[in-house]
Amino acid sequence: LYYVMGVVILASGATTSQWNAKILRNGLGVALGTMSADAATVLTQRAGGIVEAAAGDYFELFLTNAVNVTQSAAAMQVARIA
Repeated sequence: LYYVMGVVILASGATTSQWNAKILRNGLGVALGTMSADAATVLTQRAGGIVEAAAGDYFELFLTNAVNVTQSAAAMQVARIA
């Protein structure tokens, strides 16, 4: 078991847009976070959870959105817990 957490920081947004940050394991979604945008603030989108993984598995942090955005930063943490 692994604890996997991803964070994406966007510099700006647009109202009524949806941001979806996903954690993918071997190219398939395993953890999802969704957040509505606010044009007036910096947006922090998180996704994560506890995931089963085996030797050779890999994780990716993926962001989808409805409009153009400026990404300030992104990070992902993976920690083995069992």
